[in-house]
Amino acid sequence: MHNQTKKTTSRLLSMLVAAVMILAAFSLTSLTALAAGYDDLEDGKTYVADADLSCWVSAMGGVQFGGGGIFDGQVTINVDGSGNKSFTMNFATGGFTIYGVAAVTFLDANPENPDTSRGVTPGTIGIYAQDGSTIITDGVSYTESSNTAVNPFENPVPYINSITFPLPYDANAYNLTFYLNSQVMGMQFCNPNAQATGTPYPAVLTIDWDSLEEVKTADETANQSANVIYEVTGGYEVKIPATINVNSTTKVGEYTVEAENFVLPAGAYVTVTADTAGSVANGGKTIPFTNTLESGKLLITGDTLDGTVIVTETGNGTIPGTYTGTLEFTINYYAE
Repeated sequence: MHNQTKKTTSRLLSMLVAAVMILAAFSLTSLTALAAGYDDLEDGKTYVADADLSCWVSAMGGVQFGGGGIFDGQVTINVDGSGNKSFTMNFATGGFTIYGVAAVTFLDANPENPDTSRGVTPGTIGIYAQDGSTIITDGVSYTESSNTAVNPFENPVPYINSITFPLPYDANAYNLTFYLNSQVMGMQFCNPNAQATGTPYPAVLTIDWDSLEEVKTADETANQSANVIYEVTGGYEVKIPATINVNSTTKVGEYTVEAENFVLPAGAYVTVTADTAGSVANGGKTIPFTNTLESGKLLITGDTLDGTVIVTETGNGTIPGTYTGTLEFTINYYAE
């Protein structure tokens, strides 16, 4: 009886182990099937994925030039009908304060009198092959913004707002090369190389393949118009300052947006947004500025939002005189 119990127990344990192994194998297969990545990209389709750009410079106490708003944190991956893969990055101007100096960074395809010490021709735009030294430029294209940024010589220049790179191999991280400029200084980000006489700093794009999503396209599209009628009871006024004076010493101008004559239904409110950057000019001389407007809801008469304009010029060679520009505000009304 004792031996029979042991045999029965052994059989039960064997069956349990086998069931666990089958379940584990099934779970592993299911997880693998759900995983997305480079090899899952299908011909003729477009995808988006989250991404991070690192342009770390150890000098100046360590600065991450890949931040400051210069990159929007997402890549669009396109696969053509022949299986050729590429990805597009969107850029804007970035903002940093380094040793008390407000620096506006941007990507420059044609830098003026550039730093040539990094071993790669300044203005080169490319992606490194898997060997880490070959720069691929075939298939690279870029677009420039209609807006401008100021280079170290105080000249307004168009900045890059998108780059399309080929996607030649499967990896989580891709090393890129491009010229990152500002009104203070600029540098070609690139991998270490034998031609460099200064310290090369890599630009590394990391793609989060787990976030990969296909961009769906409609099978059919039709357009139809409709008349929109919206009746607002009550009323409101928003007082925007006619002039914002910037202090020539501090380079800071403070202003206030104020709610006036607010008669709103319960639950209704108004918001105000404004351009985050712009420029002032005096003749042919242009100086950039940044703008920050407090976010919040205007609910009743007397509510305010505070704003600050900061002129970001360095002062080198600035022509005396009065510089003027405009700042655009958008007023939004939300019903109850």
